[in-house]
Amino acid sequence: MGGAVAAKAVKAMCENAGSPSVVKGVVRGLSIIDVAEGSAMDALKSMDSIIASKPKAFHSEEEAIMWNVKSGIIKFLESARVSTPATLTKDKGVFKWRTDLAKTRPYWEGWFKGLSNDFMSVKVPRQLVVAAPERMDTELTCLLYTSDAADE
Repeated sequence: MGGAVAAKAVKAMCENAGSPSVVKGVVRGLSIIDVAEGSAMDALKSMDSIIASKPKAFHSEEEAIMWNVKSGIIKFLESARVSTPATLTKDKGVFKWRTDLAKTRPYWEGWFKGLSNDFMSVKVPRQLVVAAPERMDTELTCLLYTSDAADE
C-alpha cells in the first residue's frame, strides 16, 4: 500500500510544482516494492477473507508475532519480531491491531487504480522491484524493456 500512496503523492507534487527541478529538490526518488496495479487489484478480492481470519486481540506481543509467521503474513520470524510490534496497541491488558483494516475498505481501489500510470508519469528517479515480472502490467513491462534497451 505504501508504494501506491507514495506514487500518488509524488505525482501530485509534480503536477503542482510547475517545475520538475522543484520536486527533485524535495523528492530524491520513488521506489515501489513488489506491487503492480493489476496484481494489487486482483489481491483486493481476497482482502475481506484475510481480515476476517485475523484474530481481534492477542494476550502478548509474542503471540501476535507468532500468528503473523504461522499465518504466512510474514515469512521470517526475525522480520515479524521487528515489524509486528509497531502494528499493535495495548488496550486493557491485550494487544490489538493498531489499524482496523476493514475501515480502510472504501479507499482500497483508489489506492491502486492508476498506480502504473502514476509511477510512470513522475519526473524523479524511479525504482520498481518485483519478485515476479509476469505480474507486471503492460505499462510497467514496457518500462522494463525500455530500461533493458537503454543498458545495451
